[in-house]
Amino acid sequence: MTQLDIVNTRIILWSDSKCALHWIKNHSNLLPRFVQNRVEEIRKAKFIFPYIPSEDNDVATRGLNPNQLRSFTPWWRGPSWLVKGEISWPQWEYEFDNSDEPEEITVSEVSRICKDHNFQFIDSKRFSKWLRLLRTTAWILKFIRLTTKGRLSWLQSVSIERNRFTAEDYKVSEWLLI
Repeated sequence: MTQLDIVNTRIILWSDSKCALHWIKNHSNLLPRFVQNRVEEIRKAKFIFPYIPSEDNDVATRGLNPNQLRSFTPWWRGPSWLVKGEISWPQWEYEFDNSDEPEEITVSEVSRICKDHNFQFIDSKRFSKWLRLLRTTAWILKFIRLTTKGRLSWLQSVSIERNRFTAEDYKVSEWLLI
């Protein structure tokens, strides 16, 4: 609004979502943190949020085809009560009983959980011979080393030769599998 040099203009955003309007009008700490942050941004904007009954809301989402939409007057002019002035706008009595809701202080906590690296790099059950599993793993490690251009320090000892394996290739493959 400041870029357009428009000042002292009321912005009215209609919503047919009572749930969203409750979030905006209620200062609950029980909402998920992301929702709380978005609702705070909306509140700071100082918009007016009246309720519009769902039957008067956007008909394009209600299954009209383009031909029907072309001749549907409310789509082009809005609900009939909108042009009559605020006195004829639908009123929604905001009712929210938060007496059951305990007052709660939200504490945000960040935790880091370290797990053992107990994932299967390769499904060893698909191999009947240890050497075949070892070579397949070595090929995969060579591929990873080539595609990451050496950015993974633990793969530095894997050779980049494409037609043969070194003892170090087998050693790293075995270390990874065991």
